[in-house]
Amino acid sequence: MRFLNCAFILSTVSIAGILFSSPSWAAQKNKSNAAQEKKDDARVNDAKQDVNEAQKKIQGDLKEIKAAEVEERKSFEGMAAAKKAMDDTSKALENWISKNLRIPEAIEEQRSLQTAYDEATKPLIAAMKTNPKFMPLVERAANADKLLKSLPTNPELDEATRRQQHSAATKELADLRVTVSSHLDSLSELKYPKEKLVAAQTKLAELRLQLKKQLEMHPDLIAAEKKWNQSKESHGKDSQRVATLKRKATSNQSKLITEKSQLAKATMQDKQNDNKNNNSNKNKNKNKKKN
Repeated sequence: MRFLNCAFILSTVSIAGILFSSPSWAAQKNKSNAAQEKKDDARVNDAKQDVNEAQKKIQGDLKEIKAAEVEERKSFEGMAAAKKAMDDTSKALENWISKNLRIPEAIEEQRSLQTAYDEATKPLIAAMKTNPKFMPLVERAANADKLLKSLPTNPELDEATRRQQHSAATKELADLRVTVSSHLDSLSELKYPKEKLVAAQTKLAELRLQLKKQLEMHPDLIAAEKKWNQSKESHGKDSQRVATLKRKATSNQSKLITEKSQLAKATMQDKQNDNKNNNSNKNKNKNKKKN
C-alpha cells in the first residue's frame, strides 16, 4: 500500500512537471510577458514624449516672455519720454502765454497790494487787542492756540479726546478770524486798500483762466498729449501681454509637473512588471531542475 501511495505521488509530481514545463505553456507565458513588456515600454515612451513636449512648451514660453518684457521696457521708456515732452511743451507754452497775458506783472501787483493791506491792518489789529470789546476774543484765541500746542504732548488724553479737542480749538480760531476780518472790513480806512486788493485778485484769476483755456487749445500741447496717451495705451498692451504669457507659462509648468508624475508612475509600473516576470522565470527554472 505504501508503495502504491509513493508511486501515485511521484506520478502526480511528474505530470505537474510535464504540464508546467511543457513547451506550449512556456511559450504562452513568454508571449504574455513580452506583450506586457511591450505595453509598459510604450506607456513609458509616451510619458517621456509628453514630458519632452511640456518642457519644450515652457522653453518657448520663457523666450516669449523675455521678448515681451523687452518690448514692455521699450514702450515704458517711450511713455516716459512722451510724458516729459508733454510736460516740457506745457511749461514752455505756459511761460509764453503768461508773458503775452502779462500775468507776472499781475502777480506782482497783487503781491504789492496784499503787502500794503497787511501793513494797514497791523495797527488796527493791535488796537483791537487793547479794546475791551475785543479782549474776550483775544483771550479765547490765546487759549485755543495754547491748547493746540499742548495736545500732541499731553499724556492724559486718549486719541479720541485729542482729536475732539483739536477739532474744537481749530474751529474756535477759524470763527475768531472771521470776526476779526468782518470788523476790519467795516473800517472805512481799509475800504480803499481792500477794494484795490480785491480788484487785483479778480484780474489775476481772470488772466489765469485765459491762460488755462489757451493752453488747453494750443495744437502743440494737444499733439503732445495725444502722443502721451498713445504711448500709455501701447505700454498697457505690452504689460498685459507679459502678464498673459506668464499665466500661460504657469499653466504649462503645472502640466509639466503632471506629466513628470505620469512618467514616474509608468516607470514604476514597468519596473514592477519586470520584477514579477523575472521572479516567475526563476521559479520556472527551479521547477525544471527539480524535475
